[in-house]
Amino acid sequence: MKNLNALTISCGRSREYNDVVVHDPHVSRKHLELIVNSLDCIEIIDVGSSGGSFCLYADNWVRFQRITATQNTFIWIGNTELRVKEILIAYQVQLRNIT
Repeated sequence: MKNLNALTISCGRSREYNDVVVHDPHVSRKHLELIVNSLDCIEIIDVGSSGGSFCLYADNWVRFQRITATQNTFIWIGNTELRVKEILIAYQVQLRNIT
């Protein structure tokens, strides 16, 4: 069942399509979608990127289509390594700049 209170954040290279922009030419225009239920329950979905999405699991980068993560999970998109928390912070900063 879908959580109606969840926050959905899009992430990719294009400012036109995303809430959070990653400045990396190897990141797809529309790369990821994060569904934030809580800081310890974040669904991350690769929305058809060309290069794939990877998460750090037991010291190995593992390709994923959909994972459940926490704010401290490390992901790799394009040539960029991110902690999920960084995407959440970037989203909050962008919201403050709009208002």
